[in-house]
Amino acid sequence: NARVEYSLDAAAWVEMSGSATSVTVAGGTRVSGEAYTASGDTAFITAGKREPIEVTVAGVYSETTGDPEFFEALAAVYESGAGCAIRWSPTAYDTTNQKRYTTANTAGSAAVGVITAWNYPSVDISSGDPIIVEFTVKCAGLLTEDSA
Repeated sequence: NARVEYSLDAAAWVEMSGSATSVTVAGGTRVSGEAYTASGDTAFITAGKREPIEVTVAGVYSETTGDPEFFEALAAVYESGAGCAIRWSPTAYDTTNQKRYTTANTAGSAAVGVITAWNYPSVDISSGDPIIVEFTVKCAGLLTEDSA
């Protein structure tokens, strides 16, 4: 019973669970360096900054608007160059200590990220499968919350 939502301001959320089919998270790798000195058998290792996080959401294509649809509303956002925030929970987020994740800024607060990739619908005439579209939001980090 996962839950997926989007927001244009990281405050008011629109549920898209009824059309979302997956949320995939990538990135966040910490940059590191290494140097070998004249003494010893191992490297001297340093840590740097973390790379941005990319959250990719896939879902069923629909030309209607409103909950749980997202394609029409977010296509306009993508085309304008604006962004959105994504919030999701692998559970229903209705029981104590269930986790919820949200795109965040460098301060760790919920934030709108940049839509860096937008997949317009492709068509396979021979298939009876629903058309799946996806988009990617890039952000500085993730906010993790526990339900109360």
